[in-house]
Amino acid sequence: MNTTLHSKGFSLIELLIVVVIVSILAAVAIPAYYNHILRSRQADAYHNLLDIKAAQEMHYSMYNYYAGTITAGTFSDLLSFDLADSTYYAFSLQTAPGTTVFEARALGKYRKLAGNELWIGSGYDPCVVPDSGSLKLSLGLEDCPP
Repeated sequence: MNTTLHSKGFSLIELLIVVVIVSILAAVAIPAYYNHILRSRQADAYHNLLDIKAAQEMHYSMYNYYAGTITAGTFSDLLSFDLADSTYYAFSLQTAPGTTVFEARALGKYRKLAGNELWIGSGYDPCVVPDSGSLKLSLGLEDCPP
């Protein structure tokens, strides 16, 4: 008589081990994924600031002054992105009348991006406000002088 038992499934211990391993992997992978998403949105804002700077330079070459606001019309037509689609960052433009200086800012407005701020000006490359929110600033930008 053959008394060997043939298992046709998984034991409860085997299933628990698999569940624990998958849980550990998820606990590591999900925050890394969200951090990657936040960095990509920050990189989009960075590139939009570069686009605003290029549009300002084009506007200056046509009219001999920088645009004062980002509004529909001549200046917004020079941008390669649609300001209405900026869900995660609010863009603003500051220009002193009669000067050749401007400053554009991107302020995070969505959950973990809230308080994250980048800016660009006529005399310098994009900058990051130090300690701006909990987002890890990974664009390699130096903090700008005040």
